[in-house]
Amino acid sequence: MIKYVLAAFLFTIGLAEVYAQDDLQSISEQIKAQMDIEKNLFFTQRIGLTQDQAADFWSLYNSYQKEETELRQKGEELIEKGSVDNLSDMQYQQILKNIMANDKKICELKENFLRKLDKILTPKQKILFCKATRDYRSLLLQKLRLPPRYGHSATK
Repeated sequence: MIKYVLAAFLFTIGLAEVYAQDDLQSISEQIKAQMDIEKNLFFTQRIGLTQDQAADFWSLYNSYQKEETELRQKGEELIEKGSVDNLSDMQYQQILKNIMANDKKICELKENFLRKLDKILTPKQKILFCKATRDYRSLLLQKLRLPPRYGHSATK
């Protein structure tokens, strides 16, 4: 009898954990969707996109963001790979060469993206885009800062 009760208890805990993970994933997806909406409004307003510009801009921007994210993740993986203690100098040198090549790809990707924006945005709007990118990053960092009561101060 105890075995059945224990099995039922473990099964219930397992189900609760699965539902909790699903809830967390759902909440995470909702937060990401809300952030995407806020980002879209932020950039659209800051750049002054028309409806015609917005469709082309967001298609190009989302593609750029996806590629940039992949390259940045690859860069992080290379740094992690090179931060171990048991590699030869030649291996470290090769990893560093790969990191630099990856960084160059990120710069080239951004240059190509900005060139493609020529067909969509005015020169002033491109500058406003650069400023909006910086401002949005600062806004996100401010939102992520913990209040001082959690042991962090804003001046650290």
